[in-house]
Amino acid sequence: MPIFAGHGEFARVVLSSGDHLDAFYDTIEAFNIAEKYQVPVIHLLDKFLANTVAVMTIPDVERVRIERGILSRGGPGYKRFSLESLISPRAFLGEKDTVMWYTGDEHDEYGHIVEDPEVRVRMYSKRIDKLSLILRDLPIDKKLRLHGPGNPDYLIIGWGSVKGVVLDAVEYFSEKGLKMSYLDLKLLWPFPSEDFLKITSGIPGFK
Repeated sequence: MPIFAGHGEFARVVLSSGDHLDAFYDTIEAFNIAEKYQVPVIHLLDKFLANTVAVMTIPDVERVRIERGILSRGGPGYKRFSLESLISPRAFLGEKDTVMWYTGDEHDEYGHIVEDPEVRVRMYSKRIDKLSLILRDLPIDKKLRLHGPGNPDYLIIGWGSVKGVVLDAVEYFSEKGLKMSYLDLKLLWPFPSEDFLKITSGIPGFK
């Protein structure tokens, strides 16, 4: 549902967290992505994680970085949805001599509703192409996280709160002599296919 629901295709990011500490850092990451790339971000927290009380390490606030993205002072003629780049410079509401139009329908660079097919294609492409930019910019550990050896005989793939149980299972079977790892999917959309294939290419059963 978070990936495919909606009226038509639009750029969105879907993140998942595996435990409470992940949820802390991932929430900050979700806001940073939303502001930097100007796309909606859905942060998945399943019911088990939301209802669980746990002891966790105090988050390291030195790791926290707030990213506001490309900002603008606006001014007369300000184009909120400029086509000059994938990410339009964003002015804050209330900037002097700055008028911004927001609409749920297709719009031009100023935000005015349009039905011109050429403008529609350019605006749609601008939005959807952000997904490739996000995949390129995000470091791999924010997309996928491998727990265990890089060349296991057995690989478990999952996302969300199964992380804790799976890591316990990996530890248990590793002590029994099985070479096992867990691949935690952090970025569910856009899915990091190339990074996924790099990690799994040398594992039996994956090609």
